Amino acid sequence: MPGVEATATAATATGSLSSGSSLSVMWVDPAQYAAVVDQAPGPRFPVAALSGNAATVLPAVATPAAAQAVGSAVGAGPAEVSEGSSSITIGLAGRIGSVPGATTNAVVVVPQEPLGTSPPGPDLMLVAGPRLDGARLSAVVHRAQPDASVTLRATALAALRSAPVLQAARTALTQGLATAAGFGVLILLMSLVLTAQTRELTLASLATMGLRRGQAQLLLAAEALPPVVAAAIGGVACAWLLAPLVGPSLNLAAFSGTGSAIVVTPAAFPLAASAAGLVLAALVVLTVQTVISYYRGSTRALRIAD
Repeated sequence: MPGVEATATAATATGSLSSGSSLSVMWVDPAQYAAVVDQAPGPRFPVAALSGNAATVLPAVATPAAAQAVGSAVGAGPAEVSEGSSSITIGLAGRIGSVPGATTNAVVVVPQEPLGTSPPGPDLMLVAGPRLDGARLSAVVHRAQPDASVTLRATALAALRSAPVLQAARTALTQGLATAAGFGVLILLMSLVLTAQTRELTLASLATMGLRRGQAQLLLAAEALPPVVAAAIGGVACAWLLAPLVGPSLNLAAFSGTGSAIVVTPAAFPLAASAAGLVLAALVVLTVQTVISYYRGSTRALRIAD
């Protein structure tokens, strides 16, 4: 189909360990599977980990839940996984946060090359492309196999955006940002208002010596903006450093519906917009004060000062 750049088939089966824990086993062609899943956001698939040539042990890439069930670290002893009447021996060779195409969190991915046992027939196909026509793809699949189901990543992401937990988190974050912005602007206005009389007296004194309005605005900006700009830069720097400091302690997997880890990264545009808004608010206040001071005239300000 137009827009398809890579495809990969996979076979899934449910296995059990000697401890009684169950996990899913996914048989893939490592190169084809990596070519598909690496087009999605997130870490790249560790295809090199499945390139081992052990005679009796299949190299496996495991999710955190599967690795915990196996109970051995990467590079440790092998584990036997029973699949119905057959069994395979796997050795953990790598980790992955999640497995695209899997329906459970405890999954091990193994190569298709059989070692004494044949993998089951493929029951899953992954398709990747930047401009896929979802409706056309679904129609083609249903004509070829009416019982098949098609899941689009865009549809899944859209459903996550409307999830109640995510909506509540977004609302709380918006309210917190609005409150913080309101307090920031209030503090800025209070600091400018408390020093307004001193600036008005300075403008009145300089106006008697022929200072024009445009020059007065530049003078006020040169006097009042440096601390505002310093505060804006410091706030942006602290907010930018907050993500790597606090991010590793946050578990946002509940918002994505998967067990994979989510990296917390700072967003440049909101931080830059906040800093620019703070400086713009200071400029507006200073401009209004200059206009009012020149409208009242310098005589009034000098008399009040006397």
